[in-house]
Order: sequence, then C-alpha cells, then structure tokens
Amino acid sequence: MFPRFGIIYTYIGQGILVSLLVCLTLVRSYAQVSDPIRWGIVSDMALQAGVNNLEVELQNEGLAVFEGYITLELPPDLVSLSASRIPVLISPGKKRFLSLKLRPQALGVLKGKSLKVLLHEKERGRIWEKRVNLQVTDKRSVQLQDNSGIQYLRQVGDSVEMLLRVINTGTTDENVRILLSSPDRIGKVVFQQIDLSLPSGMDSIVRYTFPVERYMLTLPQYTVRVAGIYDNNDVFGNLGILYANIASSRNFQQIFAPDRSSFSYNPNYVEFRASNILDEQPSYNIFSEGTYRLMGGRIRYGTAINRWGGDSRWNVNNTFLEYEKGAHNVTVGNIQESLEAPFYGRGGTYAYRDTALGQRISVGAVERRPDLIGGYGNHNPGLTAFARLQLGEGHLEGKRYEGQILFDNNRMDSVSSILWTNRFDILRPSGADAIRLEGFIGAGVQQYHGVYYNEESMPSFAGGLKLNKRSRGWDFSSDNYYSTGYFPGNRRGTVQLVQRINRRLKQLGVGLGYSYSDYNPQHLNPYFQSFKSGVSKWDMQFSLPLSSRGQLTIVPSYSSEYANYALQSDFANLSAHYALVLATANFRSKDLKHNLFLTVEGGGTELKELSSKKYVIRTDFSYNYDRLGVFGNFQNGPFQIYDMMSSLLMGKDMGKRYLLGARYQGDLLQRKVNWNGSLSGQFNGGWGRSLNGNIQGQYRIAKLTQLQAVFQYIYNVSVTNYKYNYTNLQIGVRQQFKGQDLDRPVVKSGDMHVFCYYDNNGNSVFDAGDEKAVDYEFTARNILFVTDKKGEATFKKMPYGSYMLFFPLKNQYQGGSRVVDIDGRTKRVEVALHKVGAVQGQLFLNFDPGLSLSTDTRLDIYSVIARNEQGKIFTVRSNIRGEFTFHLPEGEYTIYPDVRAFPEHVYMDQSGYTIKVTVGKEVKLEAFQLLVKSKKVEVKRFGQKN
Repeated sequence: MFPRFGIIYTYIGQGILVSLLVCLTLVRSYAQVSDPIRWGIVSDMALQAGVNNLEVELQNEGLAVFEGYITLELPPDLVSLSASRIPVLISPGKKRFLSLKLRPQALGVLKGKSLKVLLHEKERGRIWEKRVNLQVTDKRSVQLQDNSGIQYLRQVGDSVEMLLRVINTGTTDENVRILLSSPDRIGKVVFQQIDLSLPSGMDSIVRYTFPVERYMLTLPQYTVRVAGIYDNNDVFGNLGILYANIASSRNFQQIFAPDRSSFSYNPNYVEFRASNILDEQPSYNIFSEGTYRLMGGRIRYGTAINRWGGDSRWNVNNTFLEYEKGAHNVTVGNIQESLEAPFYGRGGTYAYRDTALGQRISVGAVERRPDLIGGYGNHNPGLTAFARLQLGEGHLEGKRYEGQILFDNNRMDSVSSILWTNRFDILRPSGADAIRLEGFIGAGVQQYHGVYYNEESMPSFAGGLKLNKRSRGWDFSSDNYYSTGYFPGNRRGTVQLVQRINRRLKQLGVGLGYSYSDYNPQHLNPYFQSFKSGVSKWDMQFSLPLSSRGQLTIVPSYSSEYANYALQSDFANLSAHYALVLATANFRSKDLKHNLFLTVEGGGTELKELSSKKYVIRTDFSYNYDRLGVFGNFQNGPFQIYDMMSSLLMGKDMGKRYLLGARYQGDLLQRKVNWNGSLSGQFNGGWGRSLNGNIQGQYRIAKLTQLQAVFQYIYNVSVTNYKYNYTNLQIGVRQQFKGQDLDRPVVKSGDMHVFCYYDNNGNSVFDAGDEKAVDYEFTARNILFVTDKKGEATFKKMPYGSYMLFFPLKNQYQGGSRVVDIDGRTKRVEVALHKVGAVQGQLFLNFDPGLSLSTDTRLDIYSVIARNEQGKIFTVRSNIRGEFTFHLPEGEYTIYPDVRAFPEHVYMDQSGYTIKVTVGKEVKLEAFQLLVKSKKVEVKRFGQKN
C-alpha cells in the first residue's frame, strides 16, 4: 500500500515541476518580447574640447532578430559627427558596440546639460531612451589676437586704429584686463587699461585709437605691447604691434640712436627755485647740469647758485666745468676728490687716463673756500694740493695699486700736514674664488702754526690689511685697520677689526660676524677737543625665504659700547652693554602691488654703574599698495648711550615713542600732472610731539618744461612745552635741454633732399605736363619713406657714404634705382617716375654632371641688362629659378645677360632680344640658354698602345 502512494506522490511532484518550468518559460518569453534589448551606457559623460566618444553597448536577449536605429537629442552647442540615424541590426543573443562622435562648440554653456540616446524598433515603432548627464570641468582659456590692418605713421595728428580680438575658449566666465603699453612712449608706459567681461564661448572686438605724436616720427618704428591679464593677474596673452614710420622728413641719427628726449635719459637741465616765499626773507636757488660734445671731446658742467633769506649776496658752490678729450681731463671750479683726506674748495685738476693699460694719473690744487666767487673775510683759508697714481684700474686680473700724496695748509685750524698713502694688492687674483688680499700703508706729518705754544711737528702712521675669500659656498671677509692719533687721513686714531663668514645651506643663509672699533683722534690745535668712542659686537645672521615673495632675517647680537661726553667742565666716561635680537621680514603679493616691510628689535640694555638693565623694543613697518603707502614705528626704551645719558640728565625715562604716517602718489591729465603727499605724526611720552605734512607736484607744461611746487608744514611741542610751527612754500621751474649721444663717434654728415615727380612727357625734366609725386613710397637703405604734398622727402644728418635708393612700381609708375653719395652738407636728388611696362624672362643652365666642367650652378647670381635706344642701362638680378622681371619706360630695348659676370666655364652663343615696351602691357621673352664647357674625353680603341 505505501509503495503505491509513493508512486502517486512521485507523479504529482513531477507534474508540479513541469508546470513550474512551463510558467517560467512563458514569463521569460514574455519578458523577452516586451524588452529584448539590454543597454550598456554611462550615466555621466565628461566633455572635453574637440571630439568626444560616447560608447554604447546593445545586447539582444530576445528570440528574434532586432532591427532598428538610434537617434540623439542634443542640447544646443553640442554637435553629433555621426549619422542622424544610426542603423542597428542584432541577432538573438548577440552584442553590438557603437561609438557616437560628439563635438562641443562652446563647453561653458553645456554645464549642467544632458543628452538623450533613443533606440527605435523598426517593426512596432517602440522607443527606448537613456539620459546621459554632461560633466564639464572648469578650464580657463582666453586668447588674444591682433586683427589690425597694416598702418603707417605719416603725419602728426593722424589716427592709428588697433583692433584686438579677445576669445574665451574656456569653460568659465572671465573678467579680464587689456593693458596697452609702449617702451617708445614719452611719459606713462602703460597708457591704457580696458576691462572686459567675457562669458564662456564668447569673443569680443576691442577697438582703440591713438593719435600720432611728433616724437613718434623720430623713431624708425613705434611699438605697442598688448598684455591680456585675468582678474587674479595671471597673463593669458602678449602681442607686439609695430607701426612703421614713413614720415617724409626724418633725422638719420635719431633713428639709430636711443631716445634721450625724456627726463629719465636727459641729464641736461636748468632749474630755478624760490623757497619760503610766504616769509619776509625768501631764498632763491639756481641749479643746472649739462654734458655735450665739443671740439672732438665732451664738456660737462654743474652749478648751484643760492641766495639765502636775509643774505644780500649770491653764493656759488658745487659749480665746476670739466672738459675731456681722449685720455686728458681738465676740471676747474669747485673741487671735491675722493682721497684719503677730506678737502673741498675752489681750484683745478688735471687727469691722464690710459684705459688699455688701466693707468690714471691726476693732480690738482684747491683753495679752501666753498664759495667759488667770494670769500668769508680777509684771512687766508689755506691751500690743498694732491697727486694720485692708479695702476691696474678696472682690470679683473693683475695687481692693482693706488698711491696718493697730499699737502694741506689748513689755516682754519692752524695746522699744515703732508699725507702719503699706498693701497695695493699683495696676491695676484687668479679667478672668482681666489683669495683677494689688499694692503694699505700710510704715513703723515702735521705741524702746528698757532700762537699758544711753539711750532710742533707730529709724525703719524697707518696700516691695514683686507682679505676676501670665496670657496664652495663659504664667503669670508676680513678688514683690519690701524692709525695713530695724529694721522691726517679720514680715519684718524682708529683701530678697526671687521671679520665675517657666511654660508648658504640650501635655502638657509647663515652668517657669523665680529666687529671692533676704537676711535681716539688727537689734534694739535688746543681748541679742538678729542672724544673717545668704541664698540665691540658679535652677531649671527639667519636668512630664510618664506616663499617666492617673502624673506625672513633674524640677527641676534651682543655688543659693548663706550664713549665720553663733555658735561660742563668735566668728561663723563660711559659704557653700555646690549643683548638684542633683530628680525626683519618683507612680503610682496603675486601682482607686486602689495608690499610689506617689518622690523622688530628687542632685548636688554644696561648703562654700566649708572642704570640697571632695561628691556627695550622697537619696531618699524611700511606697507605699500599701488600708490598708497603707510609707515610707522614704535620704540620703548633707549638703544644708544646718547639716549641713556640724555635721560639721566633730564631726569626722565625715554618713554614710549610712536610714529604713524601715510603717503600717496597721483597723476592727472595723462600724467602731465604728478603729485605726492605725506602726513605723519610723532608722539614721545613726556618729551614732546610733532606733526609733519608736505605735498609736492609737477606739471609738464611742454615736452621739456616742468613747473614744480612744494608745500611743507611742521608743528612741534618740545619737552618744555614750547610750541613751534614752520611753514614753507617753494615753487620752481625746470627746463630740460636736448641730450646728445656722447658715445657716438663724431662723423661728418649731410642732408639728402629727394624730389619725385611723374615724368609724363618722358624727357626726365620736371616741366609742363609733369606732376609732383604725392604720397609716393620709396626706400633709402631699406628705410621706408613717403613724399609730402610737394613730392619731397628729407633725410637729415646722414653720415658721409653711399646710399642705395629704390623707387618701386606704383600706379604703373617707377623710378630707376640708384646709388647716392653723401659728401657735403646738402645733396638734392630729383627722381623722374615713368610709366612702365613689364618684361619677364628666364635663364636655363645646360649642365651635365658627367660631361660639363665644374662650375657654379646657382641661378640667382646672374645680372640681366636692358639697354634702350639712348644707351641708358637698366639692370635686374635673377632669382633662384632663373626668373627675372623688368619694369621699363615705353620704348625699344635690347635685353641680354651680363656675360662679363658669368661664372667660370659658363658662356652663351645666342644674341640678346630686341623688344618694344608698351605702358601697361607685359612682354614675355624666350628663355636664355646658358651653356657650360665640356670636359675633354679621351677615347681609346682596342689594340691602341699608350
């Protein structure tokens, strides 16, 4: 019984399984019929400039062949490079891969957009779709193009137009600036800024015009530089636009010499100033400098003439006249030489210099009066004379030597002295890293001529040794000097030791230094008191760049200082110690408009046996943005012995010092007016306060003339509460003079005047029926000219020599090229322009490498001659293909190559062509056949013996 039931259960289970399989097959069949295609496509697509590929994968999961097509729904500015309908045919169970080509026309406007891919079934018209989101990355890309036409500078007042195209090819909207500048411009270099807002994918045409100014016509060409800058000051484009000068009258020397007409290049001027004009006793000043060529040399002068308030006479100082020719130099007037002893006065000097050998000898004598034309009483101020010898001057290799001898009869302190010094190289330098060892030896003697005690002579001595050495990143320097108390030189009674070593460790700079100085000068004149002072100091330096636009320097130091001061009838011997740390930092922005400079120094100071240790600090800062500047400082406590002593004498602490100020620069009327002003206030607790303000301006009323004005105001309250104010108004005028290129050798020059006319009757004489050639362009030494309304053009100051003039074809008129010799002050050239016809021809060279003798096979080395009936000759040169073209006046001509200039072994066995030239028509010649001599070929026969 149980087995029978088992069989029944088995049949029932099999029936249920079959039913389930049938149901699953039906469901699957229904699903395949309803959606037989499975897609493979991205949901997001990153767009790039150019062609983009969208990959589509289609799989037929149905039982029948799928046939249809694909279409695209695209947003504007996205173009499909594939067919509008892309056929799709897929067998059951198969896959099909498609690559759709897309190109964006403006990436920026496609941000946040999407496209649709539509799949159409052919039989039942069913449509499936997939949406693809477009991703566009931010990309900055702006282009700058010059769309200007060719323009020339002709006359003053003409308008020159610039057309600039700015294209935003990036994906972001941009705010940009277009800066126009010119290195040839007088005045402001950046003369125009144009601001633009450019959406992505858009472009704009910028139109700017400027007038032709007179100075532009002295240049061979005028250059305008155009820079495109993003709002963060990054540069996206640079252009250089050149405008050729074809003015009818120009100066040859100005074209090929730097422009020295602006203030920055011209040292020649005269200036008058009137100061304190609001007071009852104004002051007047006259200043002038100049350098010019004269008699084959150069002359230089400088003068300062002053009349101070309340003074009835004019004072002349800092006034001299210098003439230099070749190796000789003579100077008279106020003299001040850089010698080992100080002196100033009126007199003269002479110098001889051999630059090739590096030798210089100079001598001079000076009376000790600062006023060039007057004196200060009947007493004799004394006389100073000197001689100096320099060897090896300006030579990097070889030893240098400088010797000086100086005699000084100084009646102001009743002392005469003789000084002899020698400065010399001990070692011969052999390179940049070699040891440089320099010695110094000096000796002197002084004699007193006073009335208080007998004349006394005092000898003196000085010596020094200086060393510099660089090696493998190390830099060592040592400067050591000693002189006795009565030494009559600049450093009298001095002991000076300065040692320093520096090292660069990658970005970090490290330095260690020690300096010691002791000053104890002595004087023979009893009226002169001697004051001692000295300092000993150790310091270390650490320098580190904070970034490409910042620098930090930290210098800890320890020093000891001593000095003596006169207090009524006694001297106070003071000494102090300092332990300080100095930190300096500077920063600048990427666009260089922001600049910050900050200094902080602090530590402890102590005035020995008079005051306890005090902690001090001071800081200075300055900040500049474009034309605005802010500055200030703060100090708490004394940093010098003098400040400490003043504090003790007054019975007051130094207190806190504050200073804050601002300055600003501006301009008006295209920089014809420039001005700057500053205002600052200072407060010192318990010691006083002050206010300072000034404003000054310049107005360029003409190219070389400038008016100036300065207003100054000072208000001060002292430690005793005494109030003081000062007001000064100063006005002046400055006149520049034209400068000269002093380095240019002096050469003879002349002017060339060219007159061009249309010779309508063909007699080469300007007479009835002929016309002046207005606006006709020609070249002189490849420099383009244009004639004026009179048919003339002038080239001034041309150095003597030969100049090629070329008169090209224009409106069927042409002149014959010619060579003009400039050998006098004026050269006039009359050029007849004739109507011409064209003649074209060609040269062929019959050359066989195996049979012809060796020769020059180039075709651009031949000259072709055209001779008319009157015997006038015209010549042209063939090009690399042997072609040549004549433009000839009407008439009969014989055309032939110039056989006299043929290369070796080349000849011609045909005669020239005789033709008739008609205006406005073209004649083509048959080619000239150039032959080459053949090699001698020796033929041998069989059996022939040598």
